[in-house]
Amino acid sequence: MVDVKKLFTHIFIVIAIVIISIPLWNNSSSKGGEKIAASFKDMYISLTFDGFDTITTIPDDEYETIKPKEVILRNTSKEEKKYNLVYVYAKTSTVNYKDLKISLDNKRYNLSDMKYTEDTQYYYFVLSSEVLNPYTTKTIEARMWTSATEGTLTGTFIVM
Repeated sequence: MVDVKKLFTHIFIVIAIVIISIPLWNNSSSKGGEKIAASFKDMYISLTFDGFDTITTIPDDEYETIKPKEVILRNTSKEEKKYNLVYVYAKTSTVNYKDLKISLDNKRYNLSDMKYTEDTQYYYFVLSSEVLNPYTTKTIEARMWTSATEGTLTGTFIVM
């Protein structure tokens, strides 16, 4: 025969544990993880680029001989993100931007032919506008060369 008193005691203990655990769960530090995860949906595209080692002076048809540098774009959010890949040229550079050429995955850009925006220190050239799917990474092979022979260059890629 079943001991009813023991059965009710076990049921009461289970109910008490559930009732006590609900407020503990709601106030636990793991609950904060939801807020952190939700904040990632508003993140922008991240960009990793170590810069070009040197600026090479070569004819335009030989640009593929330059060792490419990787531009890595990451979308760590759960939503598609539209981005503009922009080359930023510092006005303090002595190599004229009109002499610079950039290749992104073998698509060539001559900065002298491109429109730009500027502020007091930089020119901003929008090279491409694309969409990056959620939780994806895109790697672009970038090369830069010039028709000028000497000078200094300060510039990099950014995402806007």
